[in-house]
This record gives sequence, C-alpha cells and structure tokens, in this order.
Amino acid sequence: MFDVTKFFAVTVDMGPLVILAVLGLVTFLGKLGVTGKAQLVSAMGLGLLFGGGFLIALMGLPATLSGWFAVILCGVTLGLISSGVYETGKGLLAKILARSLGLGETTEKG
Repeated sequence: MFDVTKFFAVTVDMGPLVILAVLGLVTFLGKLGVTGKAQLVSAMGLGLLFGGGFLIALMGLPATLSGWFAVILCGVTLGLISSGVYETGKGLLAKILARSLGLGETTEKG
C-alpha cells in the first residue's frame, strides 16, 4: 500500500535539492543556447524527470496506480516550481539591472 505520509516527508526533504539541480541544469542549457519556451519546457521536463526519479529512488518502484500518480504529481509539482522560480528570478534580475543601470527611467526634457 502506498504511504501518503512518507510521500510528503520525502517530497519536503528532497524538494529543495531537486529544484536547485533543475535550476542549475536549466541555466546550463541556457549557456548552451537553449532559450525562450524551450528553456521553460526543459525546466518542466527536468523537474518531472528528477522529481519523479528521486521519489522512486527513495520509496521504490510503485506497484499501484496511486503510487504512480504520486510519482507523476511529485514530478509535475517540482517541475512547475522550478520553472516558476527560474522565470521569476530571470524577471527580477532584469528589473534590478535595469534600475541599477538607469535603463528603465524616463528622461526629462527641459
């Protein structure tokens, strides 16, 4: 039988590690030339792969439909979090750079 409490304990413990690994790999893919939607999709795919894989590694191969559903749910959740964190971080960095360099300010004509 699938143990839901163990699932949540494992997900909370491994979530930050998976997210950092996915963010690092997506950044690496960006350096290789992957950009835009392809980079966003890669964050989702890597989150699904690593999140689901890590859950299987810690809890074993699921024998039931509920177990496989949990693996997919964990992977999708970590993929969405990773892609959201990546996109948000990218947007914040652009705003910070624009402000610090004065690129977003309007000039007054006098």
